[in-house]
Amino acid sequence: MPLHYCADGALVDGIVDRLLLHPHEAHVIDYKTHAIAADQAEATARHYRDQLRLYAEGARRLWPDRRVRASILFTRCRTLVDLEV
Repeated sequence: MPLHYCADGALVDGIVDRLLLHPHEAHVIDYKTHAIAADQAEATARHYRDQLRLYAEGARRLWPDRRVRASILFTRCRTLVDLEV
């Protein structure tokens, strides 16, 4: 799902890999195909916090009445990491 909006005066473009809409929540998920072990997933996910923060802000603007959750899914080790955004 493409998101386009201005953050601090700058245009931000991004493509959300997966967006799950629930009645009270929007869950933004970005897929990563890194060859990492599951025990490295949390540390690796932190490198993508800024990217997910921007995606979450776009979702908040589209669905201001829903809580926004942001996660990275590492597909090779099948590990989902929630990020505080």
